[in-house]
Amino acid sequence: MTTDDSSEEFFDIEEDDSFLFHLCEYRPQFIMLFGICLVFLALSAVSLVVVRPGTAAYAVTLLNIAALLVFSTLFGGMALLCKRM
Repeated sequence: MTTDDSSEEFFDIEEDDSFLFHLCEYRPQFIMLFGICLVFLALSAVSLVVVRPGTAAYAVTLLNIAALLVFSTLFGGMALLCKRM
């Protein structure tokens, strides 16, 4: 990438030995992990309704939902980024 060409996209990768290029070889696994996170997120949402608020199980469920949101965002973002490359 040259610094004088501002129209060039940030994610335009010319080299085959870049780290992002090697990560994108695992795009099917990122899609699978994204789907698994969505399934566990749905199950956690159901358990959020069942578990009584104020208990330790409720706190663990909230932490589980927060972690699943972070991981699903990362895996889904990587899958989309690799699709655009």
